[in-house]
Amino acid sequence: MCGALSSGPIEMVFIRAPIIHRVGPGVQILGECDSLPVLVEEENCLCSTFHPELCSDLGIHRYFLNKVDQAIGHKK
Repeated sequence: MCGALSSGPIEMVFIRAPIIHRVGPGVQILGECDSLPVLVEEENCLCSTFHPELCSDLGIHRYFLNKVDQAIGHKK
């Protein structure tokens, strides 16, 4: 589930996925699967252990594009 991006579960495709066992103090966990972080963010870095490009849900793509817009100064 990606609480920061959706109110419910989202599709996740894992292919030889790394496992995030712990995160540092500045890292925000945006999504979990089986109680492990699978989508994390720190400042301008977004990292997932799954492949959002293989999923039909575009929520993560929208989130990323919104962050890019904010970084370059676009207002929504």
